[in-house]
Amino acid sequence: MRGYSLKDVPVYYMHGSCEDGKIIVGTRDGTPIEPEYDFLQKVMDDSFNPPDIVSALSKTDEVIIFGHSLGENDRQYFEQFFSQQASINNLTKKEIYIFTRDAASKVEIKRALKSLTGDRLSVLMSINQPAIIRTGELEKDQKAFFDFLVSHHTEEHYAAEIVGKLLQ
Repeated sequence: MRGYSLKDVPVYYMHGSCEDGKIIVGTRDGTPIEPEYDFLQKVMDDSFNPPDIVSALSKTDEVIIFGHSLGENDRQYFEQFFSQQASINNLTKKEIYIFTRDAASKVEIKRALKSLTGDRLSVLMSINQPAIIRTGELEKDQKAFFDFLVSHHTEEHYAAEIVGKLLQ
């Protein structure tokens, strides 16, 4: 994947976007809820048209996740993917980058991945070696962020320039 621009890759807004004015907030399918609170379920919102993320994840070589906790509300989108990637029968390594805020949220991401993989986080990590990059603690994760940028741009000096500006 080296050398392509991030502008050229598909972006899936799982909860809508501010740009189109259709933010979707609510609980996942199957959440027990009283009928008078149906409006709290995403699927009950007329604007809810989730992307086919399950299929897209299975077809790509690289996954970049930004702004998701990977918690229970997102399980329906990510469980199959992470479970497959943590299978000892899996022969297809995928590049996985997960951007999170800080050390505490990194722990929460690992807990979520542990759950999504059926307690096979070590298998997921050994096969795929996912990078969890802390944007709020960039001074601690600058090498991981630099490596991510280099893998998506052809020139290292450009990646170094970006990291340097963000650390100022």
